[in-house]
Amino acid sequence: MHYAIGQIYIIPNLERDDFKNKKSWWEFQNQGSQTAPQVFNGYLLAQLVDPLIAPGSPDPGPVQGAYPANMENVGFMTANQKPIYDKHDTITAVIRIKTLNTLPVGSRGWGFWKSEWVPVTINQAVWFMEQTANPDSSWAAEETWWRARTHSTVDTNFDFYTNLDGSAGSPYTYDNQQWHTYKIVRNQLYSFEHYVDGQLVQRIVDSDFVNYPPGNSPLSEDYSFNCWNDNFVYHNDTTASGEDTLKATGNKWSGSSRWVLDYVEIRLNNYDPSYSIMPQDAADMTRLRQYPDEIDDGIADGLWKNYSFSNQDEKCIIIATAKAEEYDGYDNDDDLKWVVDSHDYGFNSAKSWNGDVDQSLPKTLVIDTLLSAGSHTLKFYSEVTPILYDANVLSSAYGTIALDSTVNDSGSADQDNYLWKTFDFTCDAGPVAVYLSGSADEESGWDHIAADTTGNDDELRIMVDNTDYGWGTAYALKGNTLFGDVKTIMIIDTLTTGRHSIKLYANNKPTVYRIIVFARNGDSGLPVQLSTFEVRRAHGKNIIHWTTESEFENAGFNLFRCVCSDSLAPDFSDYVRINKKLIAGKGNTSTRCEYFFSDPLKTKRKFSWYLLQDVRYSGLKTNHGPLRVSMRTPTAPGRFTLSQNYPNPFNPTTLIPFNLTENGKVQLTVYDMQGRLIKKLVNEKLAPGRHSAEWNGLDNRDQRAASGVYFYRLQAQNQSLTRKLILLH
Repeated sequence: MHYAIGQIYIIPNLERDDFKNKKSWWEFQNQGSQTAPQVFNGYLLAQLVDPLIAPGSPDPGPVQGAYPANMENVGFMTANQKPIYDKHDTITAVIRIKTLNTLPVGSRGWGFWKSEWVPVTINQAVWFMEQTANPDSSWAAEETWWRARTHSTVDTNFDFYTNLDGSAGSPYTYDNQQWHTYKIVRNQLYSFEHYVDGQLVQRIVDSDFVNYPPGNSPLSEDYSFNCWNDNFVYHNDTTASGEDTLKATGNKWSGSSRWVLDYVEIRLNNYDPSYSIMPQDAADMTRLRQYPDEIDDGIADGLWKNYSFSNQDEKCIIIATAKAEEYDGYDNDDDLKWVVDSHDYGFNSAKSWNGDVDQSLPKTLVIDTLLSAGSHTLKFYSEVTPILYDANVLSSAYGTIALDSTVNDSGSADQDNYLWKTFDFTCDAGPVAVYLSGSADEESGWDHIAADTTGNDDELRIMVDNTDYGWGTAYALKGNTLFGDVKTIMIIDTLTTGRHSIKLYANNKPTVYRIIVFARNGDSGLPVQLSTFEVRRAHGKNIIHWTTESEFENAGFNLFRCVCSDSLAPDFSDYVRINKKLIAGKGNTSTRCEYFFSDPLKTKRKFSWYLLQDVRYSGLKTNHGPLRVSMRTPTAPGRFTLSQNYPNPFNPTTLIPFNLTENGKVQLTVYDMQGRLIKKLVNEKLAPGRHSAEWNGLDNRDQRAASGVYFYRLQAQNQSLTRKLILLH
């Protein structure tokens, strides 16, 4: 089973720019003496400064006619002014922007337009526009405004606008010196809609142009996108024949006109890159795979995404990839946090996305926890405009993270098909999930109009052992369709017991942020084989006890503790180490060893949690647990427990210890990986206390069971415990 990941196709389906670097599908304008807009780490800043007052330049006065040298303009637009948004398409354009000062004489705005020169007799546009006329002009009053506008030149019969400053009785008072999210929706040939912060402020339909000359209304044009800031005032030329001619007047002043832009997103025909995958059967360890690939619109902070999933086992890892930026004081930084059931991991924590810290570097976070059987929720709360790419839940009773590497690295060679990175891991036989987050850039100078490519974009392909997932597939990164945005990949594969590798091959310089492998059936190749890890509360202390059946190059152990008020297992970053120095291990031994640690913990919190960590000579660290103990209800000295069999792996026999706290019927059974009954070891009433059963590797028909991984289950006292063992011939 393999889960294909939604690929981002930019132009024409999805054109998203969160402004980390300049994209070639825009033309950045800086006419006159102006400096082109600057792309910072997550925003775009445009400044029109001192137009027409370069040292020694003459005073041009009001100038009319085609765009002359006295036009000063700064902004960006669709490259080559190409009208790529077709009249027959449904187009949604969203921009989040704020102006930084009162507009001097000139205009600024954002939206769709059909490019024309000045003077023009046809000037179709659908945009949000602000204009300030020179107060000395005879038409100053009628040409100073802030509007949502759909128009064909300045013919009053076909100039539809809604004032956004409350003037002329308008109910809308939007201060564009505050952040707002503006949206324009084109519904093919039938309508245009303007929204501010999700509120519809204007809707123009085809019947509004019923008397317009056929083929020339704003509804019948192809458009490009434009966001500008200039020193021109556009007004009706009453000296020309008719009233459909637009005149542009250039103006000279000192000072600046500035705006800052968070993001632009343009979608074609309601294109949606998101998808959802839910488990197909009970054996599927994927409990949730949501891929929203969505940027928050910045309209309202708070609960953004709310997912539900069901869990059948306790071991759970939750994975999400997102991006957060900061805006150098022009706005609060992006923040994103997650809440699992009632456990809130908090904003600005080690387990959140924080723009001030992340600085627009995409980040994959993992929660490694225990969840009870039943329904659960995963919620995301946002502030400003983070991007959430995906949310995943993987679960298995015996699952373990076999590999977790934060890479945050890009390829280093301008060449094709070179082996870039190799990751090794071990796991037990069965399904594994390989998760990778990364990005890739388009080739330099990519032409969005011709859309021809030379194949010099960044690319990545993945090999798991000898399985090649190929170039340009759903399981690869391809820059000429990803355009620097983030993609996450999840591959579900079935592997044998032992050592495995993941190889990443690169064309040019793709980027990988994190790679994780979750093995459903665990990893018996770990340096310490643990048979017991338990904690009990006695005489005001927590007594931690663990038993190893074998140790390989084991330098020793660390114990970690976390106290909390709810019953959800905390993340590793919430734990503190409680042993002052390493608890010495036995090095190399196949003999059973026992360890005890006394923790004189005093707390008013409801629960305490413990993690055990073994440390190999090489420095490799492996965590075991966690375990939970109630601080309000002392644990009885005797516990219902099922210990790890020993020896393990075994041949020909193994011993399975267990402990009972009351009289009752007991069943101890062995199952294979498919859940089929192999052997009943115990099926009788037993007294409280310690017991053990032996399995000689034979099934219920006295036939020798095959080599492999098996589960053994203890059922008694209305409880059930399960562990796994390995039989080797």
